[in-house]
Amino acid sequence: MKLSYRGVSYDYNPPVLDSVESELTGQYRGRPTIFHYARHMSVPQPAHTLTYRGAQYSTDGRVPAPKPVVDSLPVNVPLIYRSDVSSFNAVAKTHLDNIRKSAERRLQMARERGDEQLVRLLENELKQVAS
Repeated sequence: MKLSYRGVSYDYNPPVLDSVESELTGQYRGRPTIFHYARHMSVPQPAHTLTYRGAQYSTDGRVPAPKPVVDSLPVNVPLIYRSDVSSFNAVAKTHLDNIRKSAERRLQMARERGDEQLVRLLENELKQVAS
């Protein structure tokens, strides 16, 4: 096909697209229409080895060989994170004492009001805390 653009003539041969008729038919403005689709040709995809958050992967599905694991170095744990059994026991004892004192105070107030059902519930709670 002879074309001219801004005074320059050239011969343009558009690429031929291999198409396939579809099994689907339809109507466009009252006339039957057959749909044509381009025949798919496989295009080789480039293979890249990529890294995401330190893990390597490949776009072509191959799994790269893992890097050798380096021996880990010992980590010094700060004092604040070390388990200190004596301080834990002291905190637990203080916590239970506070629960017991609170229950006793509530029990005394329930007895003053004369609420027998609440008195029974609080006595059961004190038995559970004591055991």
